[in-house]
Amino acid sequence: MQQINLYLPELRPQKPFFAVSSIVIACGALLCMLVIYQVLFHFHVQDLRTKVEALENQQVVARQRLDIIRQAARPKPSSHLDEKLEELKTEIIRRQKLELIVGKQNFGNTDGFSRSLNTLAAYSSKNIALQRIRLSDGGALLEMQGETSQPYSVANYISMLHQEKPFTKTQFGQFSLLQEEKGFHQFSLGFDSVYLDRERKQYER
Repeated sequence: MQQINLYLPELRPQKPFFAVSSIVIACGALLCMLVIYQVLFHFHVQDLRTKVEALENQQVVARQRLDIIRQAARPKPSSHLDEKLEELKTEIIRRQKLELIVGKQNFGNTDGFSRSLNTLAAYSSKNIALQRIRLSDGGALLEMQGETSQPYSVANYISMLHQEKPFTKTQFGQFSLLQEEKGFHQFSLGFDSVYLDRERKQYER
């Protein structure tokens, strides 16, 4: 009887290289890897979406803040500012008229009367239109002539001037008032009475 030694490599039974069980295990491992990758990819996409939404929200907030800053920096029309501007324009016109009147007068020592003239301009009233001004006796006597829409404005004007240092010791000429047409009044302080002026004009006619 012949004996066969199965321990010899050449005599061992040959197994198939790709066994069914090995293929199943490999497929299962691959499937698990795909599932894990899909889950990780899903979470990664969700994280990216969250970050994108956060950036979009930040962009919206930044645009809103920019609009607020632009609106705040943009000058807004204000009725109060418009009124103030008109008052300043009127004040400039009144002072220019006063300077023109003063420029036509001969005060002699103009430098000595500069403070008095500045005070006259500073307290000029929109209700008073001065036509003539005369300072004499070294500023001790002030004479004015013009017209006003409100007679009490002349008294207020004189009162304010009298409280200022250049005019505390100044005497004002005799006051006369004449009502003209359209609600205006001719007044004079020290110059010829407005009544005499009217009579003179009527005589000249």
